[in-house]
Amino acid sequence: MKKAHDTPNEPQRLQALLAYRVLDTEPEMSYDDITQLASAICRTPIALVSLIDENRQWFKSRHGLDAPQTPRDISFCGHAIQGNEIFEVKDAYLDSRFADNPLVTGSPIVRFYAGMPLINPEGFAIGTLCVIDHGPRELDEDQQKALKTLARQVVDQLELRKSLATVKEQFKSLQDLTIQLKSQQAQLIHASRLACLGEMSAGIAHEINNPLTIIAGNIPILESMRLDEEKFKTRANKVLTAVDRIAKILSGLRKFSHSDSSKSISSWTKLDTLLTEAIVLVSSASLRVGTQVTKPVDEFIELDCHPPELVQVFFNLLSNAVAATEQLNEKWIEIRLIQHEDGLTIRIIDSGPGIPEELQGKLFQPFFTTKPVGSGMGLGLSISKGILEGHGGSLSYVANEANTCFELFLPKEKVRTRESHSIDGDASKPA
Repeated sequence: MKKAHDTPNEPQRLQALLAYRVLDTEPEMSYDDITQLASAICRTPIALVSLIDENRQWFKSRHGLDAPQTPRDISFCGHAIQGNEIFEVKDAYLDSRFADNPLVTGSPIVRFYAGMPLINPEGFAIGTLCVIDHGPRELDEDQQKALKTLARQVVDQLELRKSLATVKEQFKSLQDLTIQLKSQQAQLIHASRLACLGEMSAGIAHEINNPLTIIAGNIPILESMRLDEEKFKTRANKVLTAVDRIAKILSGLRKFSHSDSSKSISSWTKLDTLLTEAIVLVSSASLRVGTQVTKPVDEFIELDCHPPELVQVFFNLLSNAVAATEQLNEKWIEIRLIQHEDGLTIRIIDSGPGIPEELQGKLFQPFFTTKPVGSGMGLGLSISKGILEGHGGSLSYVANEANTCFELFLPKEKVRTRESHSIDGDASKPA
């Protein structure tokens, strides 16, 4: 008997197998359907989905065989995974590698064997789809094609299993993040620097719970799908996309809830990155009310700033603008950039008609708010003004605009641009 050698990339192959988390799991109809088809097409009494572990071959699905596994050193499949094509033994009695193999001389009496390696997307042979007969024979061309096709189906099932596991793990992480977010709301409301974020965190968390519920309802449906890989992939990708978007919102909120201005480190950061992070944080509210946010197309402007603080300023102004446009027929928010010799001006304009003159002088006073009682603490603009002044800049309301407009200014020593790059204040794109 000739024992099969380890594959040249054995450690990586084993790691790829373990990543599927399928070893020693319960039987599943999707795999059993495949072995039944393989047995019927190849006209063999035995068909197996065999996964080659370090010391054994374990059968995820077995048709016509009772044993759940056998030692690797006597396995035919250990030889099959050495290549990428069907490994066929037409008569084991006449093959010196297997003639005295216990699986040939004793139960289950393997006389004929054909195994197609299960090649994962990274190119590792993690096992085989094999068919076995008690007498000598060989597969015809159609049977060989069918065996290869079914082997690919097994790999697809394993990949779908991995994707579903990822969805479940991310869903659990999102649930944990939501719980943490809720527990932090009270702290945010009482923290003067982040109180304005606390005003919206509860609403965002509530809106996130709805898609989480949808995702939770889809997981059992995904688990029940068998063999229809395209439908499964389409549905799983939609779930993963929703999960990823929610995760970004929650991650941003959690980052701000843990940020500490006294420990914040100044660094050169792309303005586009800061604006994008702020827009993500208000995206749940803006989508709910139907307000479109546009930002400039510019990848070259960098600011010397404390990034969490600047994002908080943009978040405060954008969230105020979203709330102000909720009841309007025309709903939009536009961010404009104006470069001049003294520095950079950033304007955040919304479709509102502006703030009454009698209220303009009170806008930056702590605890002053135009929102209904209980809807805000009136700290957002005051905190934002302090942050800008701490960066050597300013925050002001522009009274001579047709729409509601707030203006941020940062001095030239805090701004870095590509020398030849000019900023078009009207160039914008949907965010």
